[in-house]
Order: sequence, then C-alpha cells, then structure tokens
Amino acid sequence: SFLECLRVVRRLLGWKYAILLQILIWKLQNNDIPLKSNREMVQILSALNGSNDINIGYPNADRVPNGAPWTFRALTLFNDEKQNDDRKLRIAKGSTSASLSYAFVEFVVDLLNLTILLDKFDRLSYGVDEMLFPSLNSEDSLG
Repeated sequence: SFLECLRVVRRLLGWKYAILLQILIWKLQNNDIPLKSNREMVQILSALNGSNDINIGYPNADRVPNGAPWTFRALTLFNDEKQNDDRKLRIAKGSTSASLSYAFVEFVVDLLNLTILLDKFDRLSYGVDEMLFPSLNSEDSLG
C-alpha cells in the first residue's frame, strides 16, 4: 500500500518528502512524528538536505527467501532492460516508517519495476514490509 500511495503522491506538485508511518492500535509506533509541529518537521527535513531517513540493518536470515537469485537481471529490477545485469541486490531490513525524498520516490516509481521483488517478499509470512525501502536505499549500485 505504501508503493501505491507513493505513485499517487508522485504526481502531486510542490512537495519534497513523503513520510511513511505505520501506526498500529495495539502497538503505537513512531508516535513522535505526529507530535511535531509543521515548523519542527520543516526544520528536520531541511536538515536532511535531500537525503532519505530510513532505518537500515541486517535482515533476519529466516526472512530472506533461500536460493532466490537476487541479480538485477533475475528481478527485472529496472524498467530499462539495459540496466538489468548481474549486480546483486543486497537485502536490508529496517522500519516501515521512513522519510523519502522526492528524488527517491521519483526513482522508485518511474525507473524501477518492483513486481518480481515484491512477489519474492510476499512469499514470506512476516516482516516483508520492513525490507523493500531499506534494501533499495542501501544498495549503492542502484545509483
């Protein structure tokens, strides 16, 4: 659902960051962001200077599909086939909450084909929403 929201937001004008939040009724997560004033949020996001704010760490071994080829070619990761080669996407884990720059959202929505990657993640039963954006953000070879 985050990806669908980003596709909609991508078409809007005049924004610099998309903030993804996950608030669960039984386990309130990221409760400090809604408590910030607009001025405080602008100061925080301005300090990022176009960078993303995404929690990144190593994934739990049982949450990465075994034996799956993670090359850009196998994932058909880019819409432009010429960019799909034998580079490997390293899977990272983080929070589902993040602050994503306009440039990152534009890159993900316009240049990437996430169909196969999301299908691989969806085969897992837990924590898959914590791997997409951390993996994409932490992979230096994506550019």
